Amino acid sequence: MRARLVGAGVALTMLFGAHQATAATYTVDINYNLLTGTISPPSIGSGFTEFQSANIAVNLPTLYAGDVIDTTINFTQGLALSLNSPGSQLFSVSFFPNNGANNEIVSAMTQLSLLKTAGDLLISGVVSGSSSCNTCVAASVSGNFTDTSFSFRGLSAVTTITNIPQSFGSDQMQFQAWALPGSIDITHGASGVSATPLPAALPLYATGLGALALLRWRRKRKSSGAAA
Repeated sequence: MRARLVGAGVALTMLFGAHQATAATYTVDINYNLLTGTISPPSIGSGFTEFQSANIAVNLPTLYAGDVIDTTINFTQGLALSLNSPGSQLFSVSFFPNNGANNEIVSAMTQLSLLKTAGDLLISGVVSGSSSCNTCVAASVSGNFTDTSFSFRGLSAVTTITNIPQSFGSDQMQFQAWALPGSIDITHGASGVSATPLPAALPLYATGLGALALLRWRRKRKSSGAAA
């Protein structure tokens, strides 16, 4: 019996080693409408402002140490995030477990790039960072990206999991941008920081115009039918 147990332990070790030798790379491509996210105003005394996306559905299988998540998020509708921040800024992408994983610290290394930037950007290209997250895989990078303001229309994050005590898959993700301190606006077009911030009521106004046009079309069609 003891010989059998030892043999089973060797088999498990060989299986674990085989997975480590074949770490997987997963690609996540997202087209995201910034209007579905939220901007949290600075709390009293902190001056920090956060943009947080809504939950985004993904389909990642069980993740292990050594696995890589290659994430690209493009902002749709011609919109951009503008950060007006004389301090430092932080960007993160987080993947949450799809099961009852225990509260364990997951560590990761990230290479992040901001896409379609405009304005006073001091750091360009790929920026590296490391992060730890309680029961999530987080790609997080911070730095002094600007002394004034800049905008971007997407981001790319290549995240390598370095330690994950309890493996899990993921079906939900979020991304965040922080101005530490400063403000964040959603703007139109590629002109970036010179663009006018998008009013919160604009989507409702556009919806109202669409409904009004539809009502006029129905009345016109009804009148034409009566005349015939």
